[in-house]
Amino acid sequence: MDIKATKQYLLDDPSRIEQLLEYFGFHGFNYTYDALRCAVPDGDNTSSVAIYLSKNLNGMIYTRGSYKGDVFGIIEYATERTLSDIFSVTRSLFGLSRSSYKGEVKQISLLADMKKYRKIKTRELENKLYDRSILNEFVMLPHEEILQEGISPKVNAMFEVCYDSRSDRVIFPHYSWEFPDKIVGLQGRKVSMDSEEAKLLGVPKYINKIKGYKKTENLFGWNHACENIKREKKMILFEGEKSVLKEFTLKQGAGTSVALGGHFISDTHIKIIAQNTPMDTEVILAFDRDVLDNPDEFKIMMEQAKKLNMFRKVSYIKDEFPVGKLLGEKDSPIDKGIKIWKYLFESRMRLK
Repeated sequence: MDIKATKQYLLDDPSRIEQLLEYFGFHGFNYTYDALRCAVPDGDNTSSVAIYLSKNLNGMIYTRGSYKGDVFGIIEYATERTLSDIFSVTRSLFGLSRSSYKGEVKQISLLADMKKYRKIKTRELENKLYDRSILNEFVMLPHEEILQEGISPKVNAMFEVCYDSRSDRVIFPHYSWEFPDKIVGLQGRKVSMDSEEAKLLGVPKYINKIKGYKKTENLFGWNHACENIKREKKMILFEGEKSVLKEFTLKQGAGTSVALGGHFISDTHIKIIAQNTPMDTEVILAFDRDVLDNPDEFKIMMEQAKKLNMFRKVSYIKDEFPVGKLLGEKDSPIDKGIKIWKYLFESRMRLK
């Protein structure tokens, strides 16, 4: 699929544009009459980027030099990723082939994907490495909001979750999966404010304090979970950091979960799992309820899960009850306590 056809494919469903930008860290999406607006990955201004919903998908970053270009150029400018890498991610994200778009998408062969995963080595590390001393500027104590979630002080200390008083954010250090003594990301979560309130006020609920950190190249909690995963032959994939901390709390520090930092299983995630877990490991997808209730999001999850299923047996947790009976609309499967978590975990569905 060439650039022109790819742009038309994205324009046919503007939610695809949003999904592509979200993959690269853009956030705070909102629409005007002719454009999709959002914030750059490490910014707070949700109007700083405009992608005009017209034929060429041209747009502009109003901050940082007022950059003008198409959607791919904007991603390149804001993330420092190469255009070839961006096009490759776009094809992988939507299952597009290189052939021309004619109103339907030609899926990439799973056999070709399998050969690719078997032959290719983990690519050159892209995330920058930082010493633990980077945490010295934060308060190394559990925030009240974390304790109220039922996360134990012991687990909070294990993951070195801290507090930034200047931005009023809980900080989750992301250690490198490959170099477990090095930090690659600092995810800051705004406290005392829910997602809807944050959206109304134009305040991002989450920001990362390390510019350019790529969640798709890492797994939060891997440094603590990897040996437990090898022993128990089970690996749980959550979306967010708090879910991992809760699972570790329930298992008294011996958790087997990691967080993606979102709900997309990247090709790099699949490589990490395929190359670093026993072959008989079961990978359990434990995404938030709103993802599994959304047909488009569920489809993307299943497409990536099928790739992973070529190397490890995969299952997923899905709450089949009406919203509110077990889980709320945006709850993680572990948010409502051990009883509901155990029920959902035992009721997980095997991907064939």
